[in-house]
Amino acid sequence: ITLLNQIRRANPVLHSNESLTLHPIDNPNLLCYSKSTPDFANTILVAVNIDSFNEHAGWTDLDLPSLGLSPNETFTVQDLLNGTSYTWSGRRNYVVLRPGVQPAHIFLIVRRP
Repeated sequence: ITLLNQIRRANPVLHSNESLTLHPIDNPNLLCYSKSTPDFANTILVAVNIDSFNEHAGWTDLDLPSLGLSPNETFTVQDLLNGTSYTWSGRRNYVVLRPGVQPAHIFLIVRRP
């Protein structure tokens, strides 16, 4: 809980629901959503396993304009829960979430120069 509160305090976009966007994902046991500031300087993408007992994986179908990204843009997602970073490109990206290990991702989207 302490880490979640630190993440919330450090990311102003998490202080309101004005920019909440749900992103389709091909597994009904996963939820994917984002929030962005109007200038996209602070963009958070969250993926959550809503089944607390089983591992689930799926492909996102990100609404790239709501994230301030173009279809061919490569970007980094940095997991604020564990510090791991991944390089993503386009709207379809794979996630796997395991209860007790990694039940969720809270990604900060980092744009490449």
